[in-house]
Amino acid sequence: MFFGSNEVRKAVLTRRLQTKGIIPKVHIEELNVLLDALLQIEVSVRPSTEIDLLIHTRLDELLKDIINSKQTVCHNLDRSQVTIYIKAGSLKRKWERRFKGFYFNINTPRTEQMKINGPLRGLTLMGSNGENVMNWLVSYIQPAGLEGHVNFTPGE
Repeated sequence: MFFGSNEVRKAVLTRRLQTKGIIPKVHIEELNVLLDALLQIEVSVRPSTEIDLLIHTRLDELLKDIINSKQTVCHNLDRSQVTIYIKAGSLKRKWERRFKGFYFNINTPRTEQMKINGPLRGLTLMGSNGENVMNWLVSYIQPAGLEGHVNFTPGE
């Protein structure tokens, strides 16, 4: 699901830049099935979608990209595209109501995970130097994955 949502997001963003926000037709059916399934879960007596699923699959980002792409389009949408925009907005509102603060702060656990074992590992924001420039302290220095097999001493 993660790779699927990222592929669709990439296509939506690329298409938004090229064609003023229209969702690529090749993804309409995939999005329709996904949004239908998620909306069915949300209207059930006990919705089973957990916030962890949203955090790891970035489905919230997919919805945001779909909704933002609609804002750049003013006309010439076919019925299937309008349906996708409506479903995305509806699902986003349902998740906002159900998850409340967790949904609005969904990037916090993502950032924490990146600090633990991701691209932000070993970085600490030290603050501003007064010129709107942020200073970072790097406490964990290791070559990038592609350089890990090379004898490398930082600073040389």
